[in-house]
Amino acid sequence: MTYRPKGKYVAINENSPAALGVCDYSGFTFKREDLEKQMEWRGNALVWTGYMVGRPFLDEPNEQLRPPILPPDPIPVQNPRTLQQQVITWNQGLGLPWNQINMYTWDTWGGFFDGVQQLSNAEKLQELQNYNWGSA
Repeated sequence: MTYRPKGKYVAINENSPAALGVCDYSGFTFKREDLEKQMEWRGNALVWTGYMVGRPFLDEPNEQLRPPILPPDPIPVQNPRTLQQQVITWNQGLGLPWNQINMYTWDTWGGFFDGVQQLSNAEKLQELQNYNWGSA
């Protein structure tokens, strides 16, 4: 008794028989000529995954697997000259309480604080005199 595959995906012509194959995705029997290579995007190229799949079960390669096209990097500036300034910050962990600040400790902050020009000595003195020491 000979094997005669049946199903909606295979029809054997006894006058010119064709080779058969099994779909790797569905397990159905197909004519070998109806099996296709399953392709997948890897980088910028379509690559065969190694699966032979019947045409009804063939997946379209997903474009999301392609790497994005990025614009070229900008041309670097030769001999860059950036702003060179001293940045001094007040260390909260080691700073003095407000009631112990005098003109000497106020002046040790330097001319810049976090990159912003500081007040003059007269303006600093006025700020100290206007400060409400009772709310601290």
